[in-house]
Amino acid sequence: ISIVIKKVFNIPTTTFISITYVTLLILSYFILGKKVTKHSLIGSIVYPICVYLTEDIATLIQFNVDNVLLVTIFGALLNGLGSGLTFKYGFSTGGSDIICLIMSKYLKISIGDAIKTLNFIIIISSGFFIGGPGVLYAWENVMYALIAIYLISMLNDKVLLGVSSSKAFYIITEHETSIKDFLIRELG
Repeated sequence: ISIVIKKVFNIPTTTFISITYVTLLILSYFILGKKVTKHSLIGSIVYPICVYLTEDIATLIQFNVDNVLLVTIFGALLNGLGSGLTFKYGFSTGGSDIICLIMSKYLKISIGDAIKTLNFIIIISSGFFIGGPGVLYAWENVMYALIAIYLISMLNDKVLLGVSSSKAFYIITEHETSIKDFLIRELG
């Protein structure tokens, strides 16, 4: 979003990110609570600083990779692993992660599905602002980004929920017999 805002309104990316993060942290405090907001605060401070420090890295380091799909896949896998571990340990990187946490909480969907939904909307919308209709190169990049978002959300959920399709949980109770009877009767 910050890249589109910079292109359309000429607002520096770090300024937009900082203002958005403060707004979302306030929203997080009221919707998600003090603990989640505290854990998001670190990412909300560190991320804009990292963006500022690495904003011109592409001009310093040349990636001579002819296979854009390969770069997309590996970048998405690294991103998904990193964000999955971040969420798994109770933190977020702020920004759209806060929106995804809110979506996950109220829409009862996984964080990966929230990331996928929100970022699909953002990326498809950005295709209209960055290249405009009919500009094939911009839409080609949108398609690569959609592949990346799918992989990021999938790996994010795998890290959070585990690789297995079956899950186990423990019920600690003084009413063991009645809970067993309920589970057998209702769930089979």
